[in-house]
Amino acid sequence: MGQVLHGSARTTEAVRRAIQHSQESLKALAKRHGVNQKTIAKWRKRSSVCDQRTGKLYLFVAIDRTSKFAFAQLAEKANRVTASAFLLALIKAVPYKIHTVL
Repeated sequence: MGQVLHGSARTTEAVRRAIQHSQESLKALAKRHGVNQKTIAKWRKRSSVCDQRTGKLYLFVAIDRTSKFAFAQLAEKANRVTASAFLLALIKAVPYKIHTVL
C-alpha cells in the first residue's frame, strides 16, 4: 500500500527519515532534497516522520448590523450540533433580545 501525502507535501517519510539521521548542514540537505532550509529544520526538530494535523477549523460569526456587535466562535466541525451550540452561546452573549437571524 502506498503512502498518502497531503496536497502540499514536498517530502516522503523516507526523505524525512534521511533528514533526521543526516549530519549534513541545513543548506546542503535543502539543496539535495529540493526543499527550503526551514523545512529541513522543521523535520530535524520533530520526533516522528508522519505529517501532523493541519488544524482546520470552522469560524462561526454573528454581526449586528446596527450596533456592529460581533460574536465569533471556532469549531472543529460544522454541523447542526456545533451551529446550535454557537446560537445558544450567541443568545447568552448578546446584551439584548435577538429579533431576526439571516
